[in-house]
Amino acid sequence: MRTTKTALAMMLVICSQACQAQGEAGEGIPEQAAAAAELHVVYEDGGNLWLWTEAGGSVQLNAPGDATNLDLSDDGQVIAYIRSFGMGDYELWAMNNDGSHDRRLLSAEQEAALSTQTDPSNPSRVGQRTWIPGTHKLAFSTHVNNEASGYQENGDLYVLNADTAVLHTVFAPGEAGEAFVFSPDGSKVALVTTTEIWVANADGTDKWLVFSYDAPVPDGPNSFLAQPLWAPNSNYLVAAVPSADPAAEDGSTTIWHIPLDGSGAEALSHFTVNFLSHFIGGFFPGPIWFMYEEVFSISADLTQVAYVQRRGDRACELRIANIDGSEDTRIHQGESCPKFWGWSPDSGHYIFSSSDFPELQVGETGYGFLPIGESRDMFQVDWVDEERFLVNGGRYGEISLRLWDITSKSKTTIVGPDKNPYPYDFAWVGR
Repeated sequence: MRTTKTALAMMLVICSQACQAQGEAGEGIPEQAAAAAELHVVYEDGGNLWLWTEAGGSVQLNAPGDATNLDLSDDGQVIAYIRSFGMGDYELWAMNNDGSHDRRLLSAEQEAALSTQTDPSNPSRVGQRTWIPGTHKLAFSTHVNNEASGYQENGDLYVLNADTAVLHTVFAPGEAGEAFVFSPDGSKVALVTTTEIWVANADGTDKWLVFSYDAPVPDGPNSFLAQPLWAPNSNYLVAAVPSADPAAEDGSTTIWHIPLDGSGAEALSHFTVNFLSHFIGGFFPGPIWFMYEEVFSISADLTQVAYVQRRGDRACELRIANIDGSEDTRIHQGESCPKFWGWSPDSGHYIFSSSDFPELQVGETGYGFLPIGESRDMFQVDWVDEERFLVNGGRYGEISLRLWDITSKSKTTIVGPDKNPYPYDFAWVGR
């Protein structure tokens, strides 16, 4: 369920005749009997996949020894993952959440056949990957490894039905852009380039331009891509774009409201911070659009903004404001710039870390923040609901995957400790 570039982060029994009555197999998630929602966490440990539930604890699902990079469908029923066979050979697999029907979806040969490159030693690889909401369809793009600039996106988009293994080309190479984001209802997809945001129907039809912006960084190792966020009702987009000169001391960031009807984008607010300046330096290959939530983060309900602002050479602030720029408040000031880990779904709480503190800090919107007794050395942090979150990290040799509850101030260790992190994904089953 995650993106990332950190984006991060990110699976059902083949349909029977009852499923076919709903239309194409895998077109939508089969309806299930009403039941209390249950949190499912799937994680990788030693190349094998495990499922943890609050009622049953951890159960091993498979034992290939080479599983990595997993994604759980939003109904929690299907797990997609990569199998790595060494020497650059990767395959995309999926299985049901009970460990059954472990199947290959895309072989290394099929993956390489998607390449537009003539060099057989540098084939295309699956890049960005996500489940289309409400389905068992995996959408993915591909890239090749460019020695000069890191990953080079092919500008394509494919959809792979995890129930039937049928592959469909939505956009051929060069037609899609460098990144994509599906709407919450799964009906549309936003396509992002270094200067534009387009929207199309999920099947690739009716593609239209909704927003243009000046690229703040030229194409190259640190090219910038806007990261549009969909409104919960899928009716519009919101995007944050920095000013053209990322090194300027008076750099700013503008939040744009982007309608889909062609009426034109509207600036919602301006902030005197240029988040891009935190990362310029050429040391990180590929686009940096997945990274900016660490210093500029819009809440999921599109009401709040958290951002990091430098104050000279030896001071850095974490600030929170309403998305329209009002009630801009300093939360913390210290010698080091904090890392913002994310908002709770209702924007009522947030998590950040800083070398000014030895522990993760949990804050309540409109109030202060407190340490939670968890090391600041984290690889991944995700809110699962308004009061609980998952943490994957810890000091070397003490890395664990845990579930925290801020109301009861309690934690549950899912797996660990060990010296390596535990890649994971989660979903609510029955919601």
